[in-house]
Amino acid sequence: MSSWGPFRHILCCLIAALAPSGSAAGAASFDIAREYSHRIWRVQDGLPTNRIQAISQTQDGYLWIGTSGGLVRFDGARFFLFDRSNTTAFRDDSILALCPSKDGSMWVGTEGGWLLRYRNGLFQTVNAMKGLTNGFVRALYEDPRGTLWIGTDRGFFRLQDGKIERLDNRGDLPITAITSITEDRRGRIWAAAGIGLLMMEGGVLRRVLPENEILKGIRGVRETRDGSLWLLTLKGLWRFENGALRERPGLDRYIPLTLSEDQEGDLWIGTLGRGLLRIGSGGEVAFRDAGVLPDNTIFSTFEDREGNIWIGTQDGLLRLSRTPVRMLTSKEGVADDNISTIYEDRDNSLWLVSITGQVYRYAGGRIKPFRIPESAAGLRIRQVYRDRKGALWLGTSDNGVIRWAGGKTTLFTTKDGLRNNSIRQIYEDRRGDLWIALGSGLSRWDGRQFYNYYIEDGLAYGSVRVITEDRNGDLLVGTDGGLNRVRDRKFVRDPLFAKLDGERIWSLHEDADGALWVGTRGGGLFRIKNGKIGKITVLDGLLSNAIYGVLEDDRRNLWMGTPAGVFSAPRSELDGVAEGRGGAIAILPYGTADGLESAQINGGLGSSGIRTASGELWFPSVKGAARFDPSQVRVTHPSPVLIESVTADDKSIPFSDEIRIPAGHGKLRIEYTASSLLSPQRITFQYRLEGFEESWTAASNHRAAYYTNLPPGQYRFHVVARDSATPLQASETAIAFVWQPHFFQTAWFYGLCAVLAALCVWAALRFYARQTKTRYALLLAERTRLAREMHDTVIQGCVGVSTLLEAASGFQQTNVERTNQLVDQARVQVRLTLDEARQAVWDLRHARLEGDIVATLRDLACHLSAEKGIPIEVEFKGSPPPIEEHTVRSILLVAREAIRNSANHAVPKQIRIQMSFESDEVRLEVIDDGLGFAPTSEPEDAHGHYGIVGMRERVEQLGGSFLVRSSPGQGTSVVARLPLGAV
Repeated sequence: MSSWGPFRHILCCLIAALAPSGSAAGAASFDIAREYSHRIWRVQDGLPTNRIQAISQTQDGYLWIGTSGGLVRFDGARFFLFDRSNTTAFRDDSILALCPSKDGSMWVGTEGGWLLRYRNGLFQTVNAMKGLTNGFVRALYEDPRGTLWIGTDRGFFRLQDGKIERLDNRGDLPITAITSITEDRRGRIWAAAGIGLLMMEGGVLRRVLPENEILKGIRGVRETRDGSLWLLTLKGLWRFENGALRERPGLDRYIPLTLSEDQEGDLWIGTLGRGLLRIGSGGEVAFRDAGVLPDNTIFSTFEDREGNIWIGTQDGLLRLSRTPVRMLTSKEGVADDNISTIYEDRDNSLWLVSITGQVYRYAGGRIKPFRIPESAAGLRIRQVYRDRKGALWLGTSDNGVIRWAGGKTTLFTTKDGLRNNSIRQIYEDRRGDLWIALGSGLSRWDGRQFYNYYIEDGLAYGSVRVITEDRNGDLLVGTDGGLNRVRDRKFVRDPLFAKLDGERIWSLHEDADGALWVGTRGGGLFRIKNGKIGKITVLDGLLSNAIYGVLEDDRRNLWMGTPAGVFSAPRSELDGVAEGRGGAIAILPYGTADGLESAQINGGLGSSGIRTASGELWFPSVKGAARFDPSQVRVTHPSPVLIESVTADDKSIPFSDEIRIPAGHGKLRIEYTASSLLSPQRITFQYRLEGFEESWTAASNHRAAYYTNLPPGQYRFHVVARDSATPLQASETAIAFVWQPHFFQTAWFYGLCAVLAALCVWAALRFYARQTKTRYALLLAERTRLAREMHDTVIQGCVGVSTLLEAASGFQQTNVERTNQLVDQARVQVRLTLDEARQAVWDLRHARLEGDIVATLRDLACHLSAEKGIPIEVEFKGSPPPIEEHTVRSILLVAREAIRNSANHAVPKQIRIQMSFESDEVRLEVIDDGLGFAPTSEPEDAHGHYGIVGMRERVEQLGGSFLVRSSPGQGTSVVARLPLGAV
């Protein structure tokens, strides 16, 4: 028996292939399209495969779809696929069973991939390591106590308190395959097994019915609300009552694969190759239609919380919804679906006119083409109207108007007094006058002749769109340039209508309270009441600002046809907005998801929509005539708004109690939704990221918020969902997270930067102080140098001149010739002193020396020798290296100062200069044989003489050493040694 499960499908297909294709006796057919709006999804719409094997729904409103190619989550607008490509827990993509849990999780049975549990965004696997011995999970059921019952191809299991217990392979029960599990109202667990029908009661599992010819291949078991236990077998649908099987008559030739019960108690049965069955108070009805039903093999049926019936077939997913919308299209016999006008005749039949001029009559649920009189054949009809006398008027697009009465047709055109041949609407007033709205002007027929009206007669604009009559008998004429009032066949001025000048008036409706509702093309909806006019637009909640038709139902709701679909709204809320009280308008929009073949409603030819005597509302559309039954309107409430995912810098962020997002580039995407399986387009969202923005953002249809360049910090994302049908009942949720900063965006990094900045400022101040001190030292050194320059040049020269002049003064009386010589020498000394002063000034302005140090030193010695009258010998050793100019000058000044000191103070007979150029230094020595002196420890400048001090400073500034050797009577030697690196 354990091998039966894998081959069941093959056997069922063979049986279906051999079964007759005709309907079973007692199973009438029914038209899904008439009772339900429908929509089909396939691979091209987002499903991974077209084979739908299981359908269920969780508490958050998501619809879960098990396919042969993965598990799909659906919120009404978007599919999200879980399979082996994006979920590591999946070992097989074929989903066989789904079971929602009371804690909000979803149990998933796979075809060889074990049992999965989806909770809080994560999947967990229940496999052999946890006690499950088979990975082909075909049946799941969770009882009210939270116990999960598991049926596999080889075993029946129970998961309770986190432990798995095997229920078969005990006593006389062998290992068996389980295909379906349910619970009855007495708390007994029933299981369809390969060995028959099993029941668990009082903790004991027993076989209630053994496998027999009927139960062979039992696929399902289900208890309905009336207490009946239904068995799905290869021999049809059977009821188990009082321990016996009872066959459902007429269904023995069907092979049922799935069974579900809707809120109204009807049973929906999917069959193998024979389509869909519905069993209810009306008996058994069957449906097989390739145009609506994707495939006649149905694996699953399910009713969601909004009352939609979901049908999972071998070739797609079908949704059936009871909406107030029904369509008359080409499927019902309309050759041209593009309906331009609809008119109800006095016998309650409907006239439908297509955009191409074809006319149809709808009565008794049937639609038939209308044969145009031969005299009008070939004319494109636009309007149909029957007057009080029973005559039928047919307005054409460009050939005038036809009157058909008593079998006789009469064509009226401009030749017969009609102002224009383009007919847009025909309307009969209380007097019996027939008013005809034209493409250019307005005409009135009194039974004998036409009377025409145009702008010069008071018409607001030449293009007339709609005509109606108010409760006072005044005719209201809407044009493409404003609204007119006609009283007693004359145009009268209405001050309120003047405020509509320039508006394109396409629809008019007077409600039971006397308010006039004016629909415009592009200007929104206007209400005129009690001498005041109010305006309502999309900013106040309307679906569109183009209002082609305005109708009212018995519940005081206004219905409006627009190019974006049809919507209804409570008149009380519209009144509030028109009177300036504000507030939200709870509109109910209807589009393609609700059964409309197209959202584009036609308008501009009279009143685009009618209310029939039965209370139905009809609107012409480009894809047929849309019929609405206001009594069947269902207002569903959406599921709570949910945040589905958070993605930062293209990386998914798992949800946790404290969400911390690693540092990145600041790109954030948050996806959210609120499940609405019937009308997802009615759900609107707005969101705000607290900590980043102050105002709310109206969301687009993508159901995702995007942020870029988001700085690090703490944030809280809020999202609000509203159903336009109940705008005051908003659902809100929020998620908090921390976007972590880069290390260079942290407080400790900023603190470190502050410390470094302080250290830099301190270092800069220290450097500035050091530089200032250095500059001061340099300034002081420069002053000292200037003093030396003055001493070595000007002062020494002045001393020489003073000495000569004093000597000349001593010889003035005794030796005139000697006096003249001394004066001449003083004159020469003055000139030399001036030259040296200029030379010093020039040197301070970076003058260059000419010649080398050897020649310059020889010239200096020769000059001083002639000046002092003392022989000076110059001796050089070695080859002079390249020496910088300021160093050469310092050496020369030291040599000159030493020579002059010797000549002035030592009275030498000879002075010898020795300069040696060695490998590591330059040595200058000035030696005399004069009186000498005894060096003391007193400062050398104690008596105002700075010669030795100046020489020492010059040498030491160049990094050298300075030495004076002398003793009384032994002469003096001045030695200056400069390292070669310094020069």
